[in-house]
Amino acid sequence: MEIISRAHVLPQIYTQYLEKIAVIDDVCTLLDDGKWHAIGEIGKEVGLSPISVGFVLSFLRKYQFVEMSMKSEGKARMKKGTPGLKPALYILKALVDAERATATRRHA
Repeated sequence: MEIISRAHVLPQIYTQYLEKIAVIDDVCTLLDDGKWHAIGEIGKEVGLSPISVGFVLSFLRKYQFVEMSMKSEGKARMKKGTPGLKPALYILKALVDAERATATRRHA
């Protein structure tokens, strides 16, 4: 049985998360203007189905990045003063790079 090292799996996981973060970032960029946007509009602009937009908005709402309209169902906007996702991505990349460098030194 082959043992898969953490250094081998981590880049694959990072790539998968990078793709998901890119989609979430596209939605955040659209909503960043502070205006209310309908789910259909968001989906059309970023190339997602309404169901996928719903999942992204649920994630963003859970972590308090967006707020949903109480007056008009199916509309969302970024909360004022919310930090972007890109800084979090840079931190994640730095951690992956550090893990990779440590693994390389161990095997050298």
